Amino acid sequence: MTRPETDSLAPDSTSGRRLSGTFETVFGLDFWAEDDKQADRQLRVCLKAGQYFNLAFANPEFLLAAERQPDLMAYLRQCRVVFADGIGIVWASRLQRGSINQRITGTDFQWRIFAMAADLGLSLFLYGARPGVAEAAAKIIQDRHPGLGDIGFCDGYLSATIALERIEAFRPAILMVCLGNPCQEAWIQRFGMRTGALLVFGNGGALDFIAGQVRRAPPWMLEHGLEWLWRLRQDLSWTRIRRQARLVRFVGKLLLLAMSTR
Repeated sequence: MTRPETDSLAPDSTSGRRLSGTFETVFGLDFWAEDDKQADRQLRVCLKAGQYFNLAFANPEFLLAAERQPDLMAYLRQCRVVFADGIGIVWASRLQRGSINQRITGTDFQWRIFAMAADLGLSLFLYGARPGVAEAAAKIIQDRHPGLGDIGFCDGYLSATIALERIEAFRPAILMVCLGNPCQEAWIQRFGMRTGALLVFGNGGALDFIAGQVRRAPPWMLEHGLEWLWRLRQDLSWTRIRRQARLVRFVGKLLLLAMSTR
């Protein structure tokens, strides 16, 4: 499968059909409004159908960025499904009396995707992170899912075209791109269909978590939506502080939503 190269994140007509299920619009974007088990079932149907598609995990920071970048929002809207990867999305749904009651994070749901690949005998490719991290993650995934097909990998420090050459040569069924947003979304829209994969999706820092380079928050913090605080505690750089400060805008949007739904 090929398509003209473009730097645009404009939607791709081949992957615009939504997953079969319930969706809810939160601040202009349709999110999956059922649980992860139903999403698992529907994604297996998509993989068996053999047609190219994308999915995305969006948290409040990602949503705010998409509001400022029309091309990024267009990319999210053409995905087969967007999952609420942030407690702020769940809170917004509750305020508008919606039905999103579960965070479906890329860090958790990726293991369902790996299990799908193992069950269906599909190959996997991991692209991103520092040299050595994707390879370590591949070994861990293979140990947990010995029935998985071949796992390829390359680091995120290669040029986009060299990475594409390696992925094209491998021809994976599922490609996980971990370059951080919006870089990974730009790469997917430009090169995704050329990889020959059925499913291509971005997953931020997932490889660092799998390989044990970065520790996840304790379960009680995850349960109460405090993972952002854990990450801030681990990384007090100005970059991280600026990123967290941007979420003040999202809090403001929640307050306005709360007042409008009284």
